[in-house]
Amino acid sequence: EDLAFSDTQREAIFKHLDKDKDGEITQAEFQEIFRQRFTCTHSISVTDAFEIGSSKTVCKLELDEVVEAIALPRSNDALGVTRLHCRLVESGKEGWVTMKGNQGTVYVE
Repeated sequence: EDLAFSDTQREAIFKHLDKDKDGEITQAEFQEIFRQRFTCTHSISVTDAFEIGSSKTVCKLELDEVVEAIALPRSNDALGVTRLHCRLVESGKEGWVTMKGNQGTVYVE
């Protein structure tokens, strides 16, 4: 089925995407549509690899820090955790963080 918008709806969408209100949607504004950001709800280590056992700590993610997804979350079924390859918004550091632990603790949402 085709997706259709009225002129009013298209105008509202454009205004929402045009953050700087200059009448154009820049590449940065377009890319922003697809960014997924998550906030730390419980401090946890950021590691250099998906596999927890063989990884090294890059840094510590603290409460209320924001990360941006680099890829979709991945599950480690053997450990019962979901991990996210991400970039810390403030520092730019990259690594892997556990989103939800095997005991149900949510670290980022």
